[in-house]
Amino acid sequence: MRFISVLFLLVPLILPAQGDVDLIWEPSATYTHKVNDFWSVASQLTAIQSSVGLERMEVSVMPLRRLSPRTTIGLGYLNRVGSPFESPSVIENRFTLQYGYQHPWRIHQVSHRFRVEERIRDGEFTHRFRYRVSLRAPIQGDRIDAGETYWLTQNEGLASFRSGDFSGENRISVHLGYLRQNLQRVEVGLQYRAESLFSRNTVGHVALFSTVWHVSN
Repeated sequence: MRFISVLFLLVPLILPAQGDVDLIWEPSATYTHKVNDFWSVASQLTAIQSSVGLERMEVSVMPLRRLSPRTTIGLGYLNRVGSPFESPSVIENRFTLQYGYQHPWRIHQVSHRFRVEERIRDGEFTHRFRYRVSLRAPIQGDRIDAGETYWLTQNEGLASFRSGDFSGENRISVHLGYLRQNLQRVEVGLQYRAESLFSRNTVGHVALFSTVWHVSN
């Protein structure tokens, strides 16, 4: 239902605003190559731009295995240089196990993504568990056709464990997308992040403006 998209959009506005909010631009490009009916490879290049300048670059790749028409499983690797929300800058290696499930709900396409991550920074290991739910719906009509626009709303929760410390994070975003005829999608969106939840640190607030270019074969 369309009111669900509006609800996701309003949630960041009704959350309590405590402390300063960092404003960030996150441009990214993704490419998904379909190998056959069961295997595909997803890759992504992402940058972080703040008022200071270019602060982070990361590249990732993930082979995906289709288990059924609605479910996939993947094992991926990410390399990141720089860190805009922490100092000093570091080189990070990340290994990810992912399970995805999609299903229609009225005019929405509902996607669930579960991830288990191992982050390695300067020899330290951080275990992270993530769950994201996404709702995508056409702005006109009952389905998304080539040359039309759509809404995409997402909510993701993260739990991090490192050296006996626990920290949580929540990310809420809303995007406006456009589907081109040649399997390309362009999305622009806003994301609000509440960081360092349930920890001894002060809760951090981050606002991201994102632009994404999706290409698939």
